[in-house]
Amino acid sequence: MEQERRIVSLDGEWDFFYRMEGVDRSDGCLPTAGKYDVRMPVPGYWDDHWERFRYTDAWSRGCRFNPEYRKIDEFPLGLTKPPDASLPFLVGTGWYRRTFQAEEDWEESCVTLHIGGVTMEAWIWLNGQWIGHHVGHLTPFEFSLNEALKPGQENELIIAVSNTRTDRT
Repeated sequence: MEQERRIVSLDGEWDFFYRMEGVDRSDGCLPTAGKYDVRMPVPGYWDDHWERFRYTDAWSRGCRFNPEYRKIDEFPLGLTKPPDASLPFLVGTGWYRRTFQAEEDWEESCVTLHIGGVTMEAWIWLNGQWIGHHVGHLTPFEFSLNEALKPGQENELIIAVSNTRTDRT
């Protein structure tokens, strides 16, 4: 008998923590729950919600913005290669955290996390256990959650999204 496929949306407000540095998995440290100091809509881009950062520790510590950005009113630039004038985007790593209740019957199911894409790369943890890493600008990806999932209990999902790579454009 074929089991019906269910889709559970995790869209909505997620706990969020920003830092300028990329992800270093060797330190094994995930941000503690107290580090998340703002809520961020998912799906979405943190650059569209700077007003949420204004009163956070991250904003007062300093944020790093696109070093190649030049305001559009500085053009024309002569014969030089034009810099990135798209956006003064925030550079760093955004840590997204959310809890969700896993149903009891998920024990017998294949539970997959589907992400529609991130700007540049992502690392996934479920209940503190490493799930996987994805590199690909805005390309959708999936990971199985079965190994770390706790059916019938509350589960903590953490997704670190970073745009700090310099080997991609």
